[in-house]
Amino acid sequence: MKQVSTVCARDCYDTCSLKVTLGESEQILSIKGDPMNPITQGFTCSRGAKDHNRLYKNRVKDPFLRKGERFEKAIWEEGLDAVSQKLGETIEKYGPESVLHLNYAGNMGLLTTVFPKRLWNNIGAT
Repeated sequence: MKQVSTVCARDCYDTCSLKVTLGESEQILSIKGDPMNPITQGFTCSRGAKDHNRLYKNRVKDPFLRKGERFEKAIWEEGLDAVSQKLGETIEKYGPESVLHLNYAGNMGLLTTVFPKRLWNNIGAT
């Protein structure tokens, strides 16, 4: 086991300093706040501390496309092409206002707030 110093990758204002414990095959075993950080002083939110659980469990590893009544595993290029095509068809048929811009504010950081709007503004979504 080894311990590495890093920062939380979440887009919130604290940017918590972290101590991450890695196992023999470099898998994350635990995440704790770094007490040496003068601002966060060892604090990290429960989401940041448990991110490694979501890294290894319950992940979407492959896209699935509907084939009749069921879903079949696809390669990423095929899945992204299908989404792009369907979005284009929807905009062409019903107009850009038919696409609802639904955004999760989550951590309320600058990237979370501004970055997704690039797509929505580009296509003219509602």
